[in-house]
Amino acid sequence: MLKYFEGGSDMHRANKSFYVGAFLAGSLGHWIIWEIIQVLSMTYPRLQLILPVIMLPANLLMILSAVVTFILIYKMWAAIQGRGARTSAGKALGFMFIPFFNFYWVFQVYWGWTKDYNCISESDDVQLPLMPEGIGLAVCVLPLLSLFLMTASISIGGWRSFTEAAAVNIGAQASMLIGLVNTILMAILFSKICDGINALVDAGLEPIRTQYALPREDAKTSGMAITSLILGICGIFTCGLSAIVGLVLGIVGLRSIRKSQGWLKGAGLAIAGIAVSGTALLMIPFVMGITGTAFYNARKTAKEYLSMNNARHLCLAVNLYCDENDGSFPPVDNWPVALNEYIGDEKILTSPFAPEAGRIWVMNKNLDGRKIRDIKQPVRTVLIFEARFNSPPAGGRELLTEKPGTIRGQVVGFVDGHAELVRYDRLDDLIWIPDTK
Repeated sequence: MLKYFEGGSDMHRANKSFYVGAFLAGSLGHWIIWEIIQVLSMTYPRLQLILPVIMLPANLLMILSAVVTFILIYKMWAAIQGRGARTSAGKALGFMFIPFFNFYWVFQVYWGWTKDYNCISESDDVQLPLMPEGIGLAVCVLPLLSLFLMTASISIGGWRSFTEAAAVNIGAQASMLIGLVNTILMAILFSKICDGINALVDAGLEPIRTQYALPREDAKTSGMAITSLILGICGIFTCGLSAIVGLVLGIVGLRSIRKSQGWLKGAGLAIAGIAVSGTALLMIPFVMGITGTAFYNARKTAKEYLSMNNARHLCLAVNLYCDENDGSFPPVDNWPVALNEYIGDEKILTSPFAPEAGRIWVMNKNLDGRKIRDIKQPVRTVLIFEARFNSPPAGGRELLTEKPGTIRGQVVGFVDGHAELVRYDRLDDLIWIPDTK
């Protein structure tokens, strides 16, 4: 496979099947796995606890796509050196690893290359395929648009209403759709780039690099190039730690090969090492973000379950009180004191998301003076619910929290003893004023 990495004066043809196929396999494979995991996570929330593990295949496919992309970037710019190229192959690849600056540089890499290539046929008076400058510009703009939509949807926040949750979902799905369109356009552009490189080879338009000598027959393979590739691969599994050294060795090794007058070879290995190491380094913030989000969601999910358990415990305490008091509910204005012997631990009255804030639970005021056996629909009748901090012991819907700890809904306990996470669009389906007829 390394023959596809080689540049240099003796330019090789670009294997379209390899570059386009590997890119599509990595990008589309990552997208498909990500969508499947999202659907499964919504159905089985506990999967969020092991999100970094189940995302590993998707991340490896994304790394494959990125490495192939970086190798082609070097190769396509190496092919037009000395013929009006606006930058060198090394700069084209290296500047892609500079944070934030690469938002600008990507326009030079793709859009700029299509422009420079189309100028070759005019200056050299040779028939070459026309590169699609429009697609070159599109693949630079669409990722920025996708990133903007994803950032905007995340910044909306707490999903406090069904409309807000729908807006977040639409923004995220639009971002993913734009990313899919960009992947298809990138594959088309890569196909055209390979055709362009091969046309240059067929026309005998080798890149002008007289300062570099061809490798000798007895040339040795650069040890730094080999080490760079090994450390780059290890960097994928070490959160980029070894990739830092791999990137430096790849750059130094490539320069040493160029200046060795043919005594050293392995430029392809050095380029591959730079690409893999750079990809591993770019993965650091992504992996940290995924891992941090997974741990955050895991903690939040654990607190959700604890909140649900507290609600069930309080419902059970109320039912025990009713059993010992001829079915009467505890006085709603003083129910925490009345249930003290049944509750045991007062921490149950607090929220796992803010235990220092005091009591969070409020009893349905419309149960005052009622008997539990007179409630005709206990499965739907609200008994207790999470309320705003510093709320009175009893009340109605007006005391619901504006932004609860859980993003999936409001924790509500019912007269029959069960508890649910109720979405905001379903709160109207609950019974707040019980019907005893």
